Amino acid sequence: MPDKKSKLKFKQFVHAPVDEVFSAFTNATALCEWLCNIAQADAHEGGRLYVWWNSGYFASGEFIRLKPFKKIVFSWHGRGEPAATRVRVSLAPKDGGTKISLEQSGMSDDKTWKPVIQASRRGWQVGLENLKSVLETGLDLRFVRMPLLGVAGLEPVGPEQAAELGLPKGKSGLR
Repeated sequence: MPDKKSKLKFKQFVHAPVDEVFSAFTNATALCEWLCNIAQADAHEGGRLYVWWNSGYFASGEFIRLKPFKKIVFSWHGRGEPAATRVRVSLAPKDGGTKISLEQSGMSDDKTWKPVIQASRRGWQVGLENLKSVLETGLDLRFVRMPLLGVAGLEPVGPEQAAELGLPKGKSGLR
């Protein structure tokens, strides 16, 4: 009996014109602004798509169907994934913005696909949320949410204070 196939489905509304959203999926520079760290996109039917992240994950594919400002279909084969999948992005103008429907299909329910499905689900959720933020506010959540460590309230420690603190003779620093 053949494996049951899984599909991931996502919907996102973005307060941005359809042409900007279409470009975000088909232009290499725009892909890097919200999805990945490096991209190549030859956006025509039969053209190649390559996306790469600093984590070492990458995916390659081919644009299968492009209907400007309405639909984008491309294959997707990520590093370590059992086989290529298909991603279909549908765009529709709505209330001065764009309704995005994204579906990734071609994954099996068998155990080899389980981590791929989990990672893909999380990746598209985070990516589409970031696309919305980038197009609506200009803020890339990958940087806005990056943890940072700061240090404040430091005082210089001179030789006298170092002696009081029991530090080695002649040492100074910050406290």
